[in-house]
This record gives sequence, structure tokens and C-alpha cells, in this order.
Amino acid sequence: MKNLILCFSATGNSYYIAKKIADRTDDCEIKMINEITEENFATPERLGIIFPIHASMEPYPVDNFITEILGKADDKTNLKYVYAISNASVNFSFWGIKRCEMLLKREGITLTYANHVKMPSNYFVKESKDSDKKNIEIIEKSNVKIDKIIEDVESEKFKFPAWKPKLIGALNHTVYLSMIHSYGANYHVSDKCIDCGLCYRDCPTNNITMVNHKPEFANKCIACAACINNCPANAIYLKKKNPTQYRNPLIKFSHKYRD
Repeated sequence: MKNLILCFSATGNSYYIAKKIADRTDDCEIKMINEITEENFATPERLGIIFPIHASMEPYPVDNFITEILGKADDKTNLKYVYAISNASVNFSFWGIKRCEMLLKREGITLTYANHVKMPSNYFVKESKDSDKKNIEIIEKSNVKIDKIIEDVESEKFKFPAWKPKLIGALNHTVYLSMIHSYGANYHVSDKCIDCGLCYRDCPTNNITMVNHKPEFANKCIACAACINNCPANAIYLKKKNPTQYRNPLIKFSHKYRD
């Protein structure tokens, strides 16, 4: 395989970017990063890693892939070009990209290209009458940036945006790390639950089990909000019952990490 894009996506934003790139790239496949194992991973010539920003950093599954799978691959010398694309509701992403670069370097791999795309927020968003319209406008504006990224990647351009580290990013992640294990314990399920098991199958960290026909949450939550946003009954919540849900409105997206 010449081109492989590994994607972490809870509600479709990262997958939207990955699909746009894959559709215009020859011999390119998209795989969800949580589905990759040492047994099913074959190193391509060009590798893209696309992910959202969680509290100023990359999601843990990205770290796990780099250190536990890519770094141990016997054929990692086949890599000729590695790029990372982050996305968030803000316009900068220094720490997430920098950590990816650092982790890859430890494994003897050079990150050749990095960029960031602004996308709608999917985390406890506030609904308004024109939320869908605003989200679509943000995504459509992102297409200009994505088109430029596609050109850069196709020509194997070497590029890193001139980002500057911001203290707030490091502080955000410190708070996130101090709270992360309590997230699952604070998730609740209302009587609207229809026992579909989608949250159980979708959870990227296998943090959910079905007990008495309702999900229960352990301590491996990474606050990706996939369960809250994708629940067909809008039955899962952290603070507010019937929270506003977000899913990328311009692409059909679903994944099943477990049967």
C-alpha cells in the first residue's frame, strides 16, 4: 500500500478531513487508529495521522499507536513521508503536533509535514437556532485549508506551521490529566436509553460495558464525547440531561470498535 491514513474520530470531523484527502489520493486507505494492531498493520510508503485536539493535546490512542505499533514495526523503514493533521474549534495546535513529532522521533521516524484545520466543536456545545448553519459554514471554510493540505501532501512538501507554544495549552492538559479518570464515574444514563449498545461498540477505549441493558462507565474514559454525541436516544450525559449533540453534518460516519 502506498498511502495509509490513520484516523481518530469521535463524531466525524477528523474522518471528514481524512476522507477528503483519501478521495483525491491514489492507492489510499483510511483506517480507524483504534482498530490497528501489530498483527494487521503494514507500514505504507506515506502515512497520515489525523486526530482531534483533546485539551490542547493529541488523544491517547495516537500515542499508543506510535509507541506500541509503529515503533515496533519491522518494516517501518519503508516509510518515506509522514504527516500529521490535527483539528479543533480553535486555530492553533502546537502541543498536540509537537508531542507527535517527539514520539515519532523517539522511534526513529521523522514527521515531515504538519498542519491544523479549524472545525466545529463537538464537546458540550451550546445549541442555537442556527447551530447547523454555523457548523456547515465552518466546515465549508475548512475545505480551502484541506485542499491546500492535499496539494502539499501530494507533492510531499516539508512544512511545519509557525506556531508558538502557549502556556494555556499546557495548563489545560494538566487539568485534563488530573480529571480524566473521574470522567467515566460522572457519566449518567437517563431512562431514555434504548439498550442499542452503540456506545459500547463505539467507545475507543473499551470503557463501557452493558449491565442490565444500560451502559456503565469505568475509569478509562478520555472524554472524546463519542457516546454522548452519537447516542440515538440522547440518553447519556455528564452534567445536563438531553445535552446538545454534535455530529459532522456533511458526512455519514460510524465505527464499531467491538462487535
